[in-house]
Amino acid sequence: EIQFLNQRDVDPPAGGAQGSPLVAQTAIGGSTAPDGTNNQFDVIINLANITIKEFYYAPLTVKMGRQNIQFGEGFVVGSSQLANPDPSNTLSADEFTLVTSFDAVRGTLDLDPWTVDAFAAKLEEEAINVGDDNNIFGVNVSHAFNAYAAEMDGYFVVSRDGSPANGLGDIFIKTEELFVLGTRGSVRPWERLKLAGEVAYEWGDEGGSTNSAAGEFTPNGR
Repeated sequence: EIQFLNQRDVDPPAGGAQGSPLVAQTAIGGSTAPDGTNNQFDVIINLANITIKEFYYAPLTVKMGRQNIQFGEGFVVGSSQLANPDPSNTLSADEFTLVTSFDAVRGTLDLDPWTVDAFAAKLEEEAINVGDDNNIFGVNVSHAFNAYAAEMDGYFVVSRDGSPANGLGDIFIKTEELFVLGTRGSVRPWERLKLAGEVAYEWGDEGGSTNSAAGEFTPNGR
């Protein structure tokens, strides 16, 4: 699966200074960093993944690469966890982004009516060091019912973010480690009405560095 995407403000080609304040432009090779107007026609890769069905076991499906991941209604795991929803820096309002993908490995075990879904994803690649990235891991167990299209899920999610403890980048500390345990359910009493509810409990360390406001994971985004 490959999906190319262009997202920009509705303006003429030379109109306005588009660009997200969340993403700093980078000058390459001593050149001047481009502004939003230069980048508004960039085409980026939003999805790029491969799916392998019956991976060593008939009910198991594995998906690897850049993909969309959402548990339930997206209350805890969904597009709001993305650190950079506007990688081409071409939107004035990032809430309108169509980028919802994660770089992840995901396994889905279909044991109808039970489904077990587990993934490991990278929220943010910090520097070239292995131990300073922002990663998220999760597992969701769901059960589908025959009556009223009802369903119930239980999930456990871990988010970890580290940083070098010294200038050499060979000793790392955790600047953030969060755990979320939750459950959700939905029922459709008739075709045009769906009722859903969800509750989650979060604990752990949300950060403490001077840069703790950047790239933090909370249950419903920032």
